[in-house]
Amino acid sequence: EARLLPLSALATVAALLALAGCGSPAATTAPSADIPTPVPSPTSTPAPPTPAAAPPTKAPVPSATAPEPYVLVTDLQPILGRWMLTDSIFVRFDEDGTFRGAHRPDELDSGPYHIHRIEFEDGRLQIAEVRVVGVPSCGSKVGRYEARLLDSGNLQLVLIQDACAPRAGDTAGVYAPLP
Repeated sequence: EARLLPLSALATVAALLALAGCGSPAATTAPSADIPTPVPSPTSTPAPPTPAAAPPTKAPVPSATAPEPYVLVTDLQPILGRWMLTDSIFVRFDEDGTFRGAHRPDELDSGPYHIHRIEFEDGRLQIAEVRVVGVPSCGSKVGRYEARLLDSGNLQLVLIQDACAPRAGDTAGVYAPLP
């Protein structure tokens, strides 16, 4: 059976907690008059001050997300050829201004799932659908990306604006060159 404490008992408990330093943060305890304050003896030599400890130093840890240096691509020539985004996304940029995507490198000619027309405008890669098979159509929506050649030799396509979410999800990323 639960028993309730009278309100006066709760007030007493709260006051005791406050006096013990467990109550509100504003509660302070005064020093006791019974405890003498130590006075240094005139013959004792004060201990030399301890030097402030210097903060520990750490070797800089390279960030896994630190941006890699790159060169901005503003024309098709530097990115011509085949690239791999994942184990199942392969692309090829062709001299005729097309951008093909396939699930295997050998399907880039025989069965690409997308063919897009690409051009550079104001330093941005613009992608417009020509034909798709087995993937959602983007219709007339044009995607804009920044193309970067990374120091590692990879190609990074950075999404600037693309109202076609399926294409944006399959296009933005870091591509490794294929022979």
